[in-house]
Amino acid sequence: MNDTITSETSYAKVMNALQGKPNSRVPFGMLLSLYGKNYVKESIDTYYANPEVYFKGQTQIIHKFNPDIISTPFVLAYDGKVFGSELKHFKNSPPQIRKPACNDYRDINKIKTPDLTNPCQQYILETANLLSSKYKNDKLIAGLMLSNIDMPALIMGIEGWLDTLLFHEENAIELLKKTTDYFVAFANEMFRRGIDVLVIPNMFSNPSIITNAIMDNITLEFLINGLRKVNGPVIIHHGGARLGHFLQYYTNLPNVIGFAIDSSDDFHSSRKRIGNKLLLGNIDMKIISNKTPAIIERHTRSILEEQKQDRNYIFYNANADIMLETPEENIMAVCNTINSFELQN
Repeated sequence: MNDTITSETSYAKVMNALQGKPNSRVPFGMLLSLYGKNYVKESIDTYYANPEVYFKGQTQIIHKFNPDIISTPFVLAYDGKVFGSELKHFKNSPPQIRKPACNDYRDINKIKTPDLTNPCQQYILETANLLSSKYKNDKLIAGLMLSNIDMPALIMGIEGWLDTLLFHEENAIELLKKTTDYFVAFANEMFRRGIDVLVIPNMFSNPSIITNAIMDNITLEFLINGLRKVNGPVIIHHGGARLGHFLQYYTNLPNVIGFAIDSSDDFHSSRKRIGNKLLLGNIDMKIISNKTPAIIERHTRSILEEQKQDRNYIFYNANADIMLETPEENIMAVCNTINSFELQN
């Protein structure tokens, strides 16, 4: 008996993957937060400040590529800006941190936990409202933000934060308490505004970046406490470092339903570590951006062939945003390959 679902929304396809049910095709998403700028006339500064402009760009993304997952803006520097860090703006990419709010552990006591009234936060929250108002229960709406244990790197700079973690534990804990309070409040407000899942990068609970002792005694504990208070499901993103070898640390974290792995991570070993949770990945953004459509099609198909028996799988690009200059036909090559790939349910 063929119990393949032949007609369902994008949202239903993702829910099927979450539950291990058959699908008519592999659910997919690509991080096209930045790419929507190609379809609006306003400046990139306006794109990352005006929710209506961002929303307009994303409606065009959906019209052209029809992904199953859409997202709030991928502009993680705003999680540092609200704590007092200064931004640097670019012509073809989101803002980044120019100057941390502090770079000395002795200044942590001056850092205030922000409320949710900052224009940066309101921009993100209003985009969640707009996306939800049009696409709720049609597309899966992902909210993007840093976790409570990664925010300090945007507040102090990576070197300042690592120094604090290594040599000034009491001060590190003081800052983590502040970022945890903010993380929980902002995440829950995004859920209230209509996101379906929270996606957080994973860096400062990764043994390839910090010591096992720091992870076990400080950062992982704060991550657990923060996630426990979040009122919705969470996907952990590799955050630019290989995640597959360390998935056993995160499999049973509160509210975590899946993992987005790096392009260098192995699907099968990752699946063994996480059981039947969602597994997302893992085509490299550089392949989509720099190769020909024919090469992209072959690479996409090879991933689909490898994962065709995995009902808990979602196709997604690794790394960060698809770059603005990526040819549209390259993205379409991924979409067409997925749409034409037959699953054997």
